[in-house]
Amino acid sequence: MKNKNKIHLKFGKKSSDISKIKKNFLINNNSLLDSNLKIVEFLKKQSLRATCKNCGLTLPKKIDCTSHNMAYKICINCTHLNSKFNDSQEFHDKIYHNEKFSYAKNYMQDYKLRVKNIYVPKVNFITEFLKKKKTKNVKILDIGSGCGHFLKACHQKKISALGLESNLDMIKLGQKYLKKNSLVHSTSYENSLKIIKDGKYTMISLISVIEHLERPNEIFNSFKKSKNKYLFLSIPLFNFSAFLENAFQNVYPRHMAATHPHLYTYESIKYILKRYKLKICSEWWFGSDMIDLNRSLLVSFGKNKSSNFSKKFKESFSNQIDELQDVLDRKKLSSEVHLIISHN
Repeated sequence: MKNKNKIHLKFGKKSSDISKIKKNFLINNNSLLDSNLKIVEFLKKQSLRATCKNCGLTLPKKIDCTSHNMAYKICINCTHLNSKFNDSQEFHDKIYHNEKFSYAKNYMQDYKLRVKNIYVPKVNFITEFLKKKKTKNVKILDIGSGCGHFLKACHQKKISALGLESNLDMIKLGQKYLKKNSLVHSTSYENSLKIIKDGKYTMISLISVIEHLERPNEIFNSFKKSKNKYLFLSIPLFNFSAFLENAFQNVYPRHMAATHPHLYTYESIKYILKRYKLKICSEWWFGSDMIDLNRSLLVSFGKNKSSNFSKKFKESFSNQIDELQDVLDRKKLSSEVHLIISHN
């Protein structure tokens, strides 16, 4: 008899798919550092965080680490990583809707390449899972769609998908590439929660979204109360890349950046899913930890290096990124995880 609770596992992804798009992190390191510092300074004007964002337990007084001018605490109950200061509604409004910080611009370049290299593989992961479950007439609701890259990938694969986004600049760009009325404006977080709660979709997806939310647990609560079948999450984790960023203070922190005021761990994810009586059905583990290490070393080397030096570095490390990353992925210690979740 087959085990119905068995989790479907997938590991790894070609680093070249990601590195082609992430070149700006290396080229614009200094300007990105400056931008991150400005966001940190604004975050530090918010109230102190007293309780864990994930489980609600009172946080310890002791700081566990400080990175790029922001202090962090690890919850002793669920292991969630919390910034010292609250990411309030004021903070979210300023960061995600103020052109001064230009957060949206990071996702407005290389649209078609992003769809092909980053989002089509996500759709393939979902469809492979749903095929095993013999699911037909798939309908997806994507929350926090940004410029609609995931929606575009769904449409290319002939999957019905609707996206909700709060940033009007992102919607304007996405509409140039998408079917009419497939990317719509979400007027408020409460409105999105209601749509989730009232929905009957095959899947609710949040791709690199939940770590940005002021009240992420309400997503799990709304899904729990709904008739939607699955929840798909792509989440950065408090793993190896976070430690790299703590060590390389001269490198832009892609992972523990100020726009990630908290980070999940595998343990804290399982903790919150248990609270809302949800379970993991499928996991895809792949990270960009080795890409991050490669970038950190290149920035630290500086410009004064010969072609022979660069060639030797590529032979010694850069050309081995996929093999090295595979070790972390298979140990479930990578910088990111994709999860398909269902009701218990």
